[in-house]
Amino acid sequence: MFALALIRVHRTGIRPTLVLIAGLLSTSLSYAEPARLSDMFERVNPAVVEIRTLSASSLPRPGGATPTGEMGLGSGVLIAPDQVLTASHVVEIADRIQVRMLDGTTRQAHVTSSEQFADVSLLTLDAEVSGIEPAAMGNSDDIRVGDRAFVVGAPYGISHTLTVGYISAIHRKTSGDGLAIVDLIQTDAAINAGNSGGPLFNESGEVIGVVSHIRSRSGGSEGLGFAVAINSVRELLIDNRAFWPGFLGILLPPDLARALNVPQTSGMLVQKIAEDSPAKAMGLKESDVLIQVGGRPLMVGGDIILAANGIRLVSPQRVMQVRDAIRTLSGSESLTLEILRQGKLRTIEYAPFEVTRPSEPGRKNQ
Repeated sequence: MFALALIRVHRTGIRPTLVLIAGLLSTSLSYAEPARLSDMFERVNPAVVEIRTLSASSLPRPGGATPTGEMGLGSGVLIAPDQVLTASHVVEIADRIQVRMLDGTTRQAHVTSSEQFADVSLLTLDAEVSGIEPAAMGNSDDIRVGDRAFVVGAPYGISHTLTVGYISAIHRKTSGDGLAIVDLIQTDAAINAGNSGGPLFNESGEVIGVVSHIRSRSGGSEGLGFAVAINSVRELLIDNRAFWPGFLGILLPPDLARALNVPQTSGMLVQKIAEDSPAKAMGLKESDVLIQVGGRPLMVGGDIILAANGIRLVSPQRVMQVRDAIRTLSGSESLTLEILRQGKLRTIEYAPFEVTRPSEPGRKNQ
């Protein structure tokens, strides 16, 4: 601060006494802002949770060793006494989900609503949390580039860590994979592994986004973090029904579809299925053979979904059509899947079809 002031005196001829006074005033103002931020952090921090997941795994390991499970780590935010927002990739295929509060108490949770392609999920806890004020959801349409924002989460498992930055950009109705249309908020607040699913707050302590991913060459934070805007989250998970299938699937490219003898240009190859999920109840089979395709690992041997209720899964657009069609199904209707299993065509019917609709934040499901 003072070195800069002396340089400016030399260049402009301003009297040193005035510059030093201005420097002291500026320094005094800069000290006041972190104090307000620490007060805000103390207020919202109890609503931030750590999420740990356990998934059974059949993925082979070198030497023939097979793990009994894989532990995942993420963050989330309490928006109602029994509801937590997080990133879909943290919980999508988890067999067990544990939510840890600031005081160390834990709750088991299950996925209530999920939009895998937008990377957001809503969890319902097995019991309400008392003594913690849920975080307030803001209006992400009101934010502007240059606004200050902060992230609270568990980077690398270091719980309840605060990082501060600015809104770097707002990407309206966009998605990197072409499958989901959501608003993304770009921030330079430091985001690392374990922050996924955590809240992005505005200066008023309102949740304006759910942390999704980073762009990085090193694998760590490089100032390019992205969060799904809270208005998009509200629309996908709360205002509308978002069916959680409970499996990870890959839309096959045409050349790989031909190699696997798929009788159409593409299909959804089932990779991993979560326990106690609709996919498990349907009787779908997950992949169990690891191969290398273009230098990248891929699990094969599982079911390939060809169509859902007559809609052929041959493109990302058709996948979105299936998602929209599922949202309109009632409890008296069924979901019919055409699959390819070990070279044979089969039909699976899931009925009666039920989509759990989340309650409004602050209200219990009736």
